[in-house]
Amino acid sequence: MAVHFLLAAKILLTARHFTKKHRLKKHCRDLLAGIDLNRAKNLMIVTRPGEEALWGGGHLLGEDYLVVCMTGGAHPETVAEMDRALSASHSQSMKFAFREKNLRGKSSHWYFARSDIKIVLKMLLTVKEWHKIVTHNPDGEYGNRQNKLLSAIVTREFNKTVRKKSPSNDNLFYFGRYCRPAETGKMEGLTPLSETAVATKTEMLAAYQTRSSPQADFGHMLPYENWVKYTDWT
Repeated sequence: MAVHFLLAAKILLTARHFTKKHRLKKHCRDLLAGIDLNRAKNLMIVTRPGEEALWGGGHLLGEDYLVVCMTGGAHPETVAEMDRALSASHSQSMKFAFREKNLRGKSSHWYFARSDIKIVLKMLLTVKEWHKIVTHNPDGEYGNRQNKLLSAIVTREFNKTVRKKSPSNDNLFYFGRYCRPAETGKMEGLTPLSETAVATKTEMLAAYQTRSSPQADFGHMLPYENWVKYTDWT
């Protein structure tokens, strides 16, 4: 009797897993159906709205990016804000609804979402041959653990899909290294963006009215986006 119960429970859990996986893939396909993949040449993957502007807004200008945000997709106001922000760079976007915060209000470790995130990333990385793919760096820029986690997952999936198919393909990039305000010596060696690019980034960040502005903490980094090829990261 107990064996039959355990077997039935296992079958039920397996069925639920495949149903959830199927729904997630369908959701991803539905989102991709609204994207002009012929126009999208490059792929940017970020954890939360605003990160794309802060660490990559200058690159978004005129480079035909598809920006994929892993959180915020369940909040209409956030979605609308991101749409307004990206209209400044004429970038397309996809927003998912993975948890940004856990029940205690802390940054989520995505313990129960990692397999789902991997499914999404595999579909995105292989839907076409991207000229350039960029995501958070292994330091999570300012040390954010969710940024670090996404960086690790994207890198792993890139190696398992894109790099495995084409070993010479190393077109994955990381956002540039973060410098604290006190580290002026390091910032002097960075190449600044144009005034136009900085102005556009400022305009993009201003679209996020329901989120705390990152300019108070990271405004000193707005002129800099020294991305690093993932094979050069040390």
